[in-house]
Amino acid sequence: PKIHALLAELAEANANRPGASVVILADRDKVAMDEEIRLALGDRRLRVVTRSGSPLVRRDLDLVNLGGARSIIV
Repeated sequence: PKIHALLAELAEANANRPGASVVILADRDKVAMDEEIRLALGDRRLRVVTRSGSPLVRRDLDLVNLGGARSIIV
């Protein structure tokens, strides 16, 4: 539930950075996450990519390109 507020803050903070993106890795269904995030963001502009997996599994972490991340929130 806290992700909605966090995404709203990130969208506002990155309003002047076109192309800013956020990747979310969670142990949830990707389609469900996409729909929930789309509804939560409304008309805010922020590219959100979802990946289904566990942050405790290295193979799943490789899906989110940690080495190229500007910031990481756990």
